Amino acid sequence: MSPIEPNTHQVNDVGGGGAGGPDARSNGVLVIRFWREHPGPGGFRARVSRTADISHRPRNSSLVSSIDEVRHLVEAWLQECASQ
Repeated sequence: MSPIEPNTHQVNDVGGGGAGGPDARSNGVLVIRFWREHPGPGGFRARVSRTADISHRPRNSSLVSSIDEVRHLVEAWLQECASQ
């Protein structure tokens, strides 16, 4: 049996930064966690955690109860990321 060689490949984020690859100074992240508190209308809940710059804190987190609120937070986050 031959020895296992270590994986030396680097994993990079997809997109951003133009031809030189992602620009670590302008990477943002947004995570949406969704659940239902109860079946039917009014049970929708989501926590939207986001930052436009992962190089430092603070990160924002919001608890919302509608798809429209999630959409608004995502759009605002994308605008913030695009303006940096």
